[in-house]
Amino acid sequence: MFPFPWAVNYRMDKSTYQIGEVCQIFAEANPELRGKN
Repeated sequence: MFPFPWAVNYRMDKSTYQIGEVCQIFAEANPELRGKN
């Protein structure tokens, strides 16, 4: 779902967008994951 799930989910329904927000917060809390996919 990395590196930018929230960019994709922004165009989807609310439930999917919420998952994207969680992934964004998770990525921000764990910068190491930004470089992994």
